[in-house]
Amino acid sequence: MGEVGWAGGGGGGGGRARVIHQRRDTVMRGGDTRGPALCNISPPVYSFLTPSCWSVFKEVSAAAMVLVLVVMVMVVVVVVVHYLLCWSWVAIVVVVMVVLVAGVLAVVGGGWFLALTV
Repeated sequence: MGEVGWAGGGGGGGGRARVIHQRRDTVMRGGDTRGPALCNISPPVYSFLTPSCWSVFKEVSAAAMVLVLVVMVMVVVVVVVHYLLCWSWVAIVVVVMVVLVAGVLAVVGGGWFLALTV
């Protein structure tokens, strides 16, 4: 009956301590990758998140967040301009498109300028 028991109350406690020591030894040798942290998950699961891919992922997610914020601000501006200045929807859409195209051209042009000069 010593095989079944609680820690300190029979043979079961010694078995649990032995398992804990085995796991600690395995981790110390680098053979066990289990753990709560994302970096400890085995490579096949997250192998696509190589350092370069991870940096691209972060850049794309940051760009997506900025795009969402820009769209939200544009929606608020369109609604305010329509109801306060009584502009037509067509005029507002034309102005918004011109501003967006000018902004994109400025960013792209600035990027090319920096790439050529730096």
